[in-house]
Amino acid sequence: MAVQIQLRRDFAATWTSVNPTLALGEIGVERDTGRVKIGNGVDEWEALGYGTVVDGTGPFDGAFLQSYVEAVLDLGVIDGTVVIDVSAAPLQVLELSGATTLEFTGFPSSGVASVTVEVDLNGNTLSFDPALEWPDGDPPELNEGYAKLVFDGRPGRATHGQLVGSEYA
Repeated sequence: MAVQIQLRRDFAATWTSVNPTLALGEIGVERDTGRVKIGNGVDEWEALGYGTVVDGTGPFDGAFLQSYVEAVLDLGVIDGTVVIDVSAAPLQVLELSGATTLEFTGFPSSGVASVTVEVDLNGNTLSFDPALEWPDGDPPELNEGYAKLVFDGRPGRATHGQLVGSEYA
């Protein structure tokens, strides 16, 4: 049996005027520009950043879709310790079922890499490596609602974390 997957799509002007909140992981496509955004279940369309178009020209095509979908890794429902492999995808989504600690792997041998992690906390505590540096000094205390975090790293390890969005359920 064939499975058909359809993405939410409309013209850029309509996305802007309606300004919907896309569900966590939902992909919205601008039909006239080929640009896409992936929802986080929290931010409205205008607050979301655009995905990267593979060839830089648009319009939207199947090759672009395959490349973009592979750029999102859904880690599923987890608890305990989860290892975020930075080399696997630039956006990783997870849902907590218990207290969880994030660890990282896959940073390149040279240069700087970044990964965005979107988390549905479900009333559970999310902890971090104490060596991570945070803009306000201490890591955020997260235990309910949704959170979007960005982690930067240099060869071998994550070095900086930043909470870039959160909403309580």
